[in-house]
Amino acid sequence: MENLTVREVMEAMETITEIKYSGRYGSLITEAGLLQREIMAAFGLPPETLLHDSGK
Repeated sequence: MENLTVREVMEAMETITEIKYSGRYGSLITEAGLLQREIMAAFGLPPETLLHDSGK
């Protein structure tokens, strides 16, 4: 992970997707893979950063 370029980091993180459902179901975010979790940790972001209240 230490040898990734900025472009590689952006490409790895771009696959995280928010899926929105119509009506009362709100939305969810796809699960982060190992590399994505390592990148988030390197930036000091806890895994729950991807969680949010879709009602906001």
